[in-house]
Amino acid sequence: QQNGRYGVYYLNLENGETMGYKEDQPIVAASAIKIAYNTYLYERAAAGDFSLQDKMAYNAAGYVDGVTGGDYEGGTGNIQNSADGTEYTLQEVSHRSITISDNCGTNMVLRKLGGEDAVNNNFMKTISSVVDYRSKVEYTDYTGTATAGRRRTCALDLAKYAEHLYKDYTADETTYKPLIDDLCNTEYSWGVASGVPQDIAVAHKVGFRGNTFNDIAIVFGTENYVLSIMTESGSEQKAKEIMGE
Repeated sequence: QQNGRYGVYYLNLENGETMGYKEDQPIVAASAIKIAYNTYLYERAAAGDFSLQDKMAYNAAGYVDGVTGGDYEGGTGNIQNSADGTEYTLQEVSHRSITISDNCGTNMVLRKLGGEDAVNNNFMKTISSVVDYRSKVEYTDYTGTATAGRRRTCALDLAKYAEHLYKDYTADETTYKPLIDDLCNTEYSWGVASGVPQDIAVAHKVGFRGNTFNDIAIVFGTENYVLSIMTESGSEQKAKEIMGE
């Protein structure tokens, strides 16, 4: 497509078939990465490291990296309006992190897991790290401008995180069903979900920041599949149209 950078990766969960288009190019991850954070939270709970019913107190100081600083981050979500010290269960902060993409809730998840570097090293890199989320990467953006930064990923990495969750879910449906249900019931209807019939369940996590609009989805269709779409362009409307198509 002209006037944009796009990365797409398709993975058929029934037969292993894959298709990709520039699936390894780095693009700002935005909130799509929250699918990995929350999967790891559920895995740690399943391992008995803690219970999802355990409570955490919201730290209203500004977020840094999940180790130093607090939980506060503006943008999406409503935990940011809570008083310092307000308690939430881990289940609740995860639920908000997924369904309304709550940034403060996500930061509380990260704090519980030991911070961004710990989640990256202990979980994400063990699954897929074509683009290392915590390393600074240099590339040319859709306008042809040289850019660099961290918290980038690629369509292939996101697809692998979703496949990992799907495997967790099929192995232990009872434990992971709440997370799948949350992903199927987010407040965001654009992305992959906009391009499939409404009676098909789509467990997905969108992400958007600046000129980036992404979606990582598990589609429970005739054959279940993962579809990861990352876009970087000057048009939100066009990006969303392309994703639906």
